[in-house]
Amino acid sequence: NVRITSETYLPSVSEDQIASLFRTNLLNPAASSFDNVRLLDRNGQQVVMLTVSQSSFEAEDAAQSPAYRAIRSAQLQGDQTALAVTEVDDAPVVEVINAIPWRDGSPLGYVVVTLSNGRIFYNNIRITGASDDYAASSFLTTAQGVLIAPPAQQRRIAVAARSLAVNLALDGESGVAAYAANDGVDYIGYYTPLGGSQFVLIAQTPTEQVNRSALAIFQARVFVVGGGIAAVLVLLTLAFAQMTASPLERLRRATQALSDGNFNTPVPEALRGDEVGRLASSFVNMREQVRTLVDDLESRVAARTRDISATRDISRFAATQRDLQTLM
Repeated sequence: NVRITSETYLPSVSEDQIASLFRTNLLNPAASSFDNVRLLDRNGQQVVMLTVSQSSFEAEDAAQSPAYRAIRSAQLQGDQTALAVTEVDDAPVVEVINAIPWRDGSPLGYVVVTLSNGRIFYNNIRITGASDDYAASSFLTTAQGVLIAPPAQQRRIAVAARSLAVNLALDGESGVAAYAANDGVDYIGYYTPLGGSQFVLIAQTPTEQVNRSALAIFQARVFVVGGGIAAVLVLLTLAFAQMTASPLERLRRATQALSDGNFNTPVPEALRGDEVGRLASSFVNMREQVRTLVDDLESRVAARTRDISATRDISRFAATQRDLQTLM
């Protein structure tokens, strides 16, 4: 039992009840985002340490731990939550600390949870399909050099974890840049600080890889676009042939009919507004002029024929008459 300034005492609970409470709410194996949970008193003494499978209620001094120092520093600034980032055996350890206030607002103790690197970080920054053939990578880092990267790429990323992009992100900037990392490779990457934390996020890929990928995409698209243009040209050719061949064939038949003396063959293309329509319209006008000329010639021929017939009749009559008076 812990005595506070008032005469009120905290209710007595067993270790099993504490373990069950934490495991039910924070360490559920199916969905927990935490590897372990610790409970510190106001003086930084660890009183409870729980994982999914183990429990420890042995007191341990944690007053110098990064978690306790981080929450005490946060409280001086009026915050009740803090984030502590360290490395243990070259593995990143990220702890979230939350103060437990008493009724008067003073801290009763602190809950410290260690985030699961796999569930919280690795699954979210891993680039699907990234491999040695496509060396894109994404990682988190801090000003102290703590690196969080997918285990499969950890060694390679660690060599290239210092660059202009990291420095710009640590200065609070976001953007895209081309730069050389400390592994001597030129990269194109996106960088940004993660608000409310010590981390910056970097997503980068070698410039050479970007150029190869862009060239491959460009070549593929050129092939597709070229094939598409060729197909369109073929379709346009067929459509043009369909639009012009049939009208020209009808116009040819009308011309043949005109040469045979038929002036009544229909030419529907004369109503079109394009070049074929104008050609057909000119043909129809010419045909009408020829019809008029032919009709005029036929009229003249008929008149001459009548004159010749009359002359022949007169000559025949004159040849049969012997009487001059009758002839006259």
